[in-house]
Amino acid sequence: MTSPHSPFAYAIGDEADAARERSIGPRWMPMSIGLVASAVFIIVTIVNVLASGIPNPVDGTSAWDSDVPFPLIPLPSWLTVPVALAPLLTAVLLWRVVDARHKALLTNTIVYALTVFLLLPILLSWVYPEPGGIPDGDRTMGWHWLGAPLALIGAIVLIIRRVTLPASPVPAVERDAFFLEEVELRRKARYDKKARATLEADLADLRARQAAATAATPKASEPHSRAADDQPGGAA
Repeated sequence: MTSPHSPFAYAIGDEADAARERSIGPRWMPMSIGLVASAVFIIVTIVNVLASGIPNPVDGTSAWDSDVPFPLIPLPSWLTVPVALAPLLTAVLLWRVVDARHKALLTNTIVYALTVFLLLPILLSWVYPEPGGIPDGDRTMGWHWLGAPLALIGAIVLIIRRVTLPASPVPAVERDAFFLEEVELRRKARYDKKARATLEADLADLRARQAAATAATPKASEPHSRAADDQPGGAA
């Protein structure tokens, strides 16, 4: 198996290496859950804002009259702050099983940590006031911002692991143009209906061109071999 984020990106070694590779998906699960939870927080916030007439927290006005108090659906900090631990937990779980083959996976994880998990707590803290929080004019910001430093710590740990990745125990596999073309065809077929409809025909054409190229390769090398035999000492 390969990383869920980099299909066909690298080869797998022996059974122990394959077992480590199979463990990467479950070890990345905290990030998956955290991203889903973050999406839910954003959706809930949008619903709250629209239901309350897009309230303006500065002057107390709203875009239109609404009898719905803000927030319609409470989003307390004790619910959002633990989600910010996802990058750090993922870094700890992945630390011993990743190597140079997983650079792309760690890079993506770092990007998520520095965007979604770092910025969202700050936004939620400003949108949802809580008693005892940081003063912000006539109100106090929520404690949701506590998730930001947790996400930053997780990102730093991920960056350290990304920089110190050990070499892969599996030799690099050189991918030819036909392999890369097949990967691209299958990738497009996952999201494009037209590409999916013509996938089998495109793969058949690819196989035919690949077979023709393979058949032509020995013939191209034969003149070179004969020329080498004609050189002085070539038949020695």
